[in-house]
Amino acid sequence: MRIDVIVEYTGEGILQVSPCDFEYNPGDWVSWAFKNSPPDSFGYLRFENAPALGPFHSLRSGSSSEALVGKGNTGTHTDNRFRYKALLLNRNLEEGVLATSQEAWVTQKAAGPDTTPDVTVTYQGEGQKLLVEPYTLALNRGDTALWHFKGFPEGYFATFQFEVAPGGAHPFVDFYVTPPQPGSSDTFRANGIGFGVNLDAQPTRLEYHVQVRDSDGRIVSNDDPAIDNLGPPVPPTYY
Repeated sequence: MRIDVIVEYTGEGILQVSPCDFEYNPGDWVSWAFKNSPPDSFGYLRFENAPALGPFHSLRSGSSSEALVGKGNTGTHTDNRFRYKALLLNRNLEEGVLATSQEAWVTQKAAGPDTTPDVTVTYQGEGQKLLVEPYTLALNRGDTALWHFKGFPEGYFATFQFEVAPGGAHPFVDFYVTPPQPGSSDTFRANGIGFGVNLDAQPTRLEYHVQVRDSDGRIVSNDDPAIDNLGPPVPPTYY
C-alpha cells in the first residue's frame, strides 16, 4: 500500500508534515511530496536514531526533486519507533537549510526484513529451485533493481527472461551484469535500470524467469519470480 506524506513549506523556515505519525506495514511504500518549495531547493529526511534510513531499506528521489520514496524494510529493532525531521535544503552551499519540520514518526510493523529493490538469488544445487528473496519485487516506474547471485560454482552463469508482449520493449531501460565488489560473497550481480520507462502498456504484474546454466550452457536450476508494478513514484498532481 502506498502511504502519501505531504511536506509543505509555509515560509519562515517551517515545514508542516502530514501525517506526522504513521504505521509502516509489510508491503507498504512511502511517498513524501514537498509542496510550495522555493526555487533551487530540495527535500531531505534526517532520521534521528539509528539506522540512518530509519526502517527503510532504501530511500530515493521520486519523479522530481520535490519527492522522496521510501521502500523495503530492515526488520524488527529493539525500538520500532523511528523519529525523523524533514529538511528543505538550498543548492547554494552558503545558505544551507531553508526550513525544518517538527519531529515526525514512523512505526515499523514488519516482522522480517524486505530488501526491495535488492534481490538475492542463491543457487541450492542441481535440480533444486533457486532461493529468490524477495520472491516478488515491488518496483515503481523508473526504479533500479539489483540482483545478487550467490553460491554459483565456477563457470556457472544465469540468464533472465522477462514476460513481455511479442515484440514489446524490455521492462528496463538498461540491464547488465557486473562482477562482485571486493570482499562481497556475491558470485556476480545483475542491474536493471529504469523499470517500466520503455513500456507503453503498464502491466500491474510481470513475471520473469531466472535460469542457472553450467559452463556448457545446460540449465541446472531455475525459478519464476515476479515484479509488482507500483506505477509512478508519486501521484501525478505532485509532479
